[in-house]
Amino acid sequence: MILLVASSGSPLGLGLGLSDFIFLALFAAASRFFDLRYAATLLGVCCAAFLAVTAGLLLERPLPALPFIAIAFVWWEKLTWSRHLL
Repeated sequence: MILLVASSGSPLGLGLGLSDFIFLALFAAASRFFDLRYAATLLGVCCAAFLAVTAGLLLERPLPALPFIAIAFVWWEKLTWSRHLL
């Protein structure tokens, strides 16, 4: 199961796999469970998935979305906590 994005370089295009969606949902659920900013976290990890697909299209090679999603989650929560502590 893959969400395909049309690409001029490849007949199949680039896509997000099922595991990418599972981890995206896992990070979103973790933000809800730990009482973090759920909507902002969900927006951040979705933007990271979009960035992964865009980077893959620009580089003309498939890239895993999980590192993008994980870095966005950690960066966003660090930003949120640093604002919360001030």
